[in-house]
Amino acid sequence: MLPNLFIAGAPKSGTTSLFRYLEQHNEIFLCRSKEPMYFIDDERYPRDIGWYESLFEEGKTATIRGDASNRYGACPYACERIRTDVPNPRFIFLLRNPIWRTWSHFRWAQALGFETRTIRVAYKNGPNTAMTYSGERIGLYTNYAQESHYSDYVARYIDAFGRDNVLIITTEVLESDPGMVLGECTHFLGVPGFGDLSRIRTNVTPRDRYGRLFAVLTGTSHHDPIVRKLQALLGPVSRLGRRSRRLRTTMRNVVMKRIGGWPEQNLSFEDYEFLRSDLAQEVEQL
Repeated sequence: MLPNLFIAGAPKSGTTSLFRYLEQHNEIFLCRSKEPMYFIDDERYPRDIGWYESLFEEGKTATIRGDASNRYGACPYACERIRTDVPNPRFIFLLRNPIWRTWSHFRWAQALGFETRTIRVAYKNGPNTAMTYSGERIGLYTNYAQESHYSDYVARYIDAFGRDNVLIITTEVLESDPGMVLGECTHFLGVPGFGDLSRIRTNVTPRDRYGRLFAVLTGTSHHDPIVRKLQALLGPVSRLGRRSRRLRTTMRNVVMKRIGGWPEQNLSFEDYEFLRSDLAQEVEQL
């Protein structure tokens, strides 16, 4: 028994919360081992197909059987392996603002003791030599840039399986309106909608309460309509005149002094700008 649904990414974007929501549906079975990573683990694939199929035996009568291995998306060869082995799969990509996804991923690896580099060095140089797609540390893969360049790997899945079989949702909307997002998911999967659900948030990276103000001052994308209106009034950062840029910089520095740093556990403005310089296009496409 094989899955017909993959929550294929992105790491540190709320896939565990989405998993917890979807597993409450009586026509959806999600593998109890949330991230088996079978299709990217060279030590298991393809010889352990029997083990992998056994993970879904409990859900053999379910309409939807899901694997939530969120590393599949960015892995360059997982897509072809799934296409070869799994008939008619569907994919959900839960994508977060890639700047904050990168920082959250980095801080998570730091907290576990597997990351000792600076964010800039880690982002430029890719994963630590100990981190691979195989073996016992498979879930600790730390190619931050690769995981955050969504357009590169989501397009691969659309090309392989068709746009109708790929659903793209965002972390920000899942947090603000989970009912709407779950309605999109059930419609996509062809199952009845949910009834009442309790709000779920898991594996949350601590965030400062000044996130909206930060978005206004830096011009980063935000789902809050009030933030967007204020950004529109101030104009795009790239088009600000000298006086307006100076005003925004002064405001930013006042806030930094007040709160002791930027959101997401003190990502410096310089490091934020470093990440934004590479990920601006990804931010715009979300």
